[in-house]
Amino acid sequence: MSYRPHKRKRATLLEGMCIEKVGDNIQTIFKPGVLSVALRVKLLHYLCESPILVPLPENFFDEDWTEVNLGGCVLPEGILAQIGREIQTLESLVMKQCAGHEVLDHKGFAALCDGCRQIRSMDIVGVMTFSDVHLACMHKLGASLRTVRLGGCMCISPAALALFVQRAGLNL
Repeated sequence: MSYRPHKRKRATLLEGMCIEKVGDNIQTIFKPGVLSVALRVKLLHYLCESPILVPLPENFFDEDWTEVNLGGCVLPEGILAQIGREIQTLESLVMKQCAGHEVLDHKGFAALCDGCRQIRSMDIVGVMTFSDVHLACMHKLGASLRTVRLGGCMCISPAALALFVQRAGLNL
């Protein structure tokens, strides 16, 4: 038998097969309120394994989410604004090495910061296009923000970083 990883199914358990089925047909199969938060977290993790994240249907997120991990994929347009609309109680956001037009445009990130005022931790390591404008949007989170990881963000000027730290005060 030859070694053919592209021919193997990744999931062998029933739950994994269901996640694959829903993930591959998310726009037609997903209905709000049917899947538990734990299964939707696993589904999001499965979808983020592919290089380009597909657009998620409306009401995919809800108030029960406290952490969203989008690390390592190309974000579809509108996902950050969708997270800002649907999860006002978000506490942690991981965007390690994300890319795409959604990261370049600061409007989606501003909508995220407007909607999720309780974010305590943001991990934006490796997002090279994260800029001064994005950092200025984060000042709205000053009261709740405790941890910010910005390693590898090449477009942030020292002056903008100093202003952000000054506005954040002793919280960080």
